[in-house]
Amino acid sequence: MTQIEKELSLSLYKHVFDDQGFARISGKGDQALFGGNTTIQMKRKLEVPKS
Repeated sequence: MTQIEKELSLSLYKHVFDDQGFARISGKGDQALFGGNTTIQMKRKLEVPKS
């Protein structure tokens, strides 16, 4: 996680969201970043090994 992501997540946790809410927002951000693909779809497309 980048420093900006850490600061954003801390701020959201303090003020608005629970874990599920943050996951939903984070997922939507990933979709916007990856051209409509979810993180899971991008991992499959790029053949990232499961951790």
